[in-house]
Formats: sequence, C-alpha cells, structure tokens
Amino acid sequence: MKNIFKSILIAIVVLGGLYSCSDSDLPIDTLYNEVDTSGSVIRILEDADTQLNISGEGIRSNLRNILVEIQQGDGSMTPEFLEVRVYISLFKNTALDEPVEDDDGNELGELYFETYPAALFVDLSDINGLPEYLISSTTSEMLALFPTADLPNFTYCKTRMELEMSDGRVWSDFNSGGALSGPYFSAPFTSRSVIRINE
Repeated sequence: MKNIFKSILIAIVVLGGLYSCSDSDLPIDTLYNEVDTSGSVIRILEDADTQLNISGEGIRSNLRNILVEIQQGDGSMTPEFLEVRVYISLFKNTALDEPVEDDDGNELGELYFETYPAALFVDLSDINGLPEYLISSTTSEMLALFPTADLPNFTYCKTRMELEMSDGRVWSDFNSGGALSGPYFSAPFTSRSVIRINE
C-alpha cells in the first residue's frame, strides 16, 4: 500500500513539474501575474540618450531613438491597436514644471509631433515577443515645432506617447501604467531628455 501512495505522489510531482515547465518564462508573464494590467501600454524597451545636442557635435548625436513595444491589457500577444501618437513639450528645468516660453513671455504647451500607424509595428521584440517599433527623430525636427521658443542653453524635452486601440480607447500616462513596475515598466508612455543648444 505504501508503494501505491509513493507512486501516486511521485506522479503528482512529475506532472506538476511538466506543467510548470510548459509555462512561458517571458517577463510579460510575470507582469500579468503580479500587477494590474487593465489598461494597454506602450513599453519603452530602449530609451534615447538622456543628453542630446542640437548641432550633432560635442555631447552626443542629435538623433533620438526610442524602441517601444505594445502590450494589450487582456494579455493578447497580438494587440489590436490603430496607432501611436507622439507629443513634445519643452521645459526650463529637470522637474518639468517650468515650460519654455516664446519671445513674448507666453508659456508654450505640449504640441503634436507625429503618428505611427499599427502597420509599422511588424517586428516582434526579443524581450516579450510583442509588436515593436523604433521611434526615431532628430532634435532639430522636434524643436522645429516651437519656432518662437526662447530656448535655454539646456532645454528639457518631454516626449509623451498615446496608444489608440481598435475599439477607440486611448491610453497614455494619465490613465494607464501607474501600477506597472520593474525593469521595463517604469515610464511606459513618457521619455525625457535634455537638449544642449549650441550658441
């Protein structure tokens, strides 16, 4: 009788081990197990240099690259979304609470920069196997949005992204991602850099 119980216990352990081995060990699975993912999210996988240069000389290149992937809140590995929209705002300080002003002293708010349709997200990320895209622009292109800006030598640039799903819901830093944490989830919709303006 002891041998029968032993055999049953061994079988349970072996089957349990096989089941757990069949689970994926991608970071995204840990995410779904540990945090609230009711909202879809743009995850920044690789961020741009934190210090850029308007002329492309001196500090670092003026090319700004942000690699992102799209995650749908229901755990779908094929997110149904329409597009990603990018907005730019400029500030005079690192706290991002003193907007850059124009020549007349008027504060300049956030401006629309560019839209990236879902059709561009054809590659799958190595990290989670989700649709990814490299959002690339130059500092000159971004600053061209603000032709009347009185730019400090060091201008702090905030890039904010919006994700519009196929059902019309829009997600950004104000309504999604607050509960996300961990190495890939710290600032899912925003990126910040400082641009050195050469005289």
